[in-house]
Amino acid sequence: MKRVAVLLAFTMIFASGALASEITKFHPGTGRHNVLPGERDVCWSEPPDLEGLIGSSEQILMYGLETEIANDFYAGYDTDISVARFWGGYIGNSYPCESGMEYRGNNLRFYEDAGCIPARLPNQPPQYAEYLCLPCDEVVIICQGGYYPECEYHASVSVPVYAGYRYWFGAQMYDHPFPPQWGRLASAGVVDCDSVFWAPYFGYAEWTPCIDVFGLAFDASQEFECGTTATTTTSWGAVKRLYR
Repeated sequence: MKRVAVLLAFTMIFASGALASEITKFHPGTGRHNVLPGERDVCWSEPPDLEGLIGSSEQILMYGLETEIANDFYAGYDTDISVARFWGGYIGNSYPCESGMEYRGNNLRFYEDAGCIPARLPNQPPQYAEYLCLPCDEVVIICQGGYYPECEYHASVSVPVYAGYRYWFGAQMYDHPFPPQWGRLASAGVVDCDSVFWAPYFGYAEWTPCIDVFGLAFDASQEFECGTTATTTTSWGAVKRLYR
């Protein structure tokens, strides 16, 4: 497969329609973490925007293609992240949303900071924490044009974070067939550092700010629950975590 065949892995998709989100944005630097009574303790939240903006973060290893988008976050207090939640969508899907999608799972990676970029590359362990969920929980939120599903994902993790430190989170679709392609949905704005992109296939062997790749600064959507249990069960394939 020539590189032109996977051009969408290197672009952004503006989907029509709105992606509804009832989650209130919260960033720990602005005040006390928000506790949702009787439900969950959200310690960081950047929900998806309303435009359906998608940036590639995936593995299609049969063609040697690997991309990843990572977004930074802070801990407002010492705690353990127990649930990682993120949003993504499919690009170039050849099946209707309600059938035919072959979802295999996600690589979830937590990185320490090295000055507004993650401290490690995806292929250079150890990361701060790494999970492979086969699969994470995938819930279709909206289907654009019958063929472009946008989804919410969540999985149980156990990652200690500490007040005043910057961390990074990468969510990458685990090795899957082509088509379709997969990417992370953007949030409504940029908080602190711009999200970063990595893709040796396209000549980005180091972490690169998304504005220098796509011509647009954005943050990938993500949310973390702390000190609570997962809202649904998740099966795990392999776990590597707590390298420090």
